[in-house]
Amino acid sequence: MRDPNRMFDFLEQIRLEWSKSPDMRFGQLLYCFFSETGDPFNWEEDEFIQKLKEYMGSKPPHISKSDMSKAEAKPPQKKRKAYC
Repeated sequence: MRDPNRMFDFLEQIRLEWSKSPDMRFGQLLYCFFSETGDPFNWEEDEFIQKLKEYMGSKPPHISKSDMSKAEAKPPQKKRKAYC
């Protein structure tokens, strides 16, 4: 059985990365992350965190609420890259 204590560190790492873009909703963060990195089904936690760090490092430090309002005012596109 896997060590259940690994979940605490994993979730803490997600919290640290998410805090770089606090105006993003959690679902939005995951949607944008997976739209660029693909299906995480077979990733181990360390691979997930590494990819998340790379993804967050390639993004601006945050998306402001005014930028989100502008993006949400536009008609939806096939891929919602405007939100990412």
